[in-house]
Amino acid sequence: MRQINLLPERLKKQEEWRIVRNSFLLTVGLSVAFVLLVHFGLNFCVKNLEDIATKPLALKETDEISQLKDKIDAVETKMKELVMANKEIIEVFAKNSSLSYLLKVIGNATADKVWLTDLSFHYDKKICQMKGLSFNTRLISEFMLELKALAYFENVTLVSMEKSREGSRETAFIIRCLLR
Repeated sequence: MRQINLLPERLKKQEEWRIVRNSFLLTVGLSVAFVLLVHFGLNFCVKNLEDIATKPLALKETDEISQLKDKIDAVETKMKELVMANKEIIEVFAKNSSLSYLLKVIGNATADKVWLTDLSFHYDKKICQMKGLSFNTRLISEFMLELKALAYFENVTLVSMEKSREGSRETAFIIRCLLR
């Protein structure tokens, strides 16, 4: 079927412009409605998130959490006790940072079966004294040679060496050396 438009040319153009204008207005109206819908939807979500964020969370303290708190408190107390007990050593570390390096060097010089039980530094007299144990007297001699080879010590002297207990294989020793 064929349509014939019998309207005059001027009315045809007005009808086309009316259709374009109505389409444009409908498109703009739908776009504005969509933007407003998105805006109000996002505003609602933001309000819900703000409400959730401002409410304090009510956490129940379980037995595990309270036990962990007790353990943490015990560790902190023990740490404070150790700090107080070793306050002098900590002060020396704070004053002389090379001491930590010196301890590392002594540790590296120590043989596998030689271990130190006491280490003291007397800075006034520039003396370092080491007490320790070993299963073998030869290893104590090697340890002394290692100390003599280090640039930090001079006059490495064996003060005493004796069995630590009756029937024990351990030999106790005391080594004294001067700090350079």
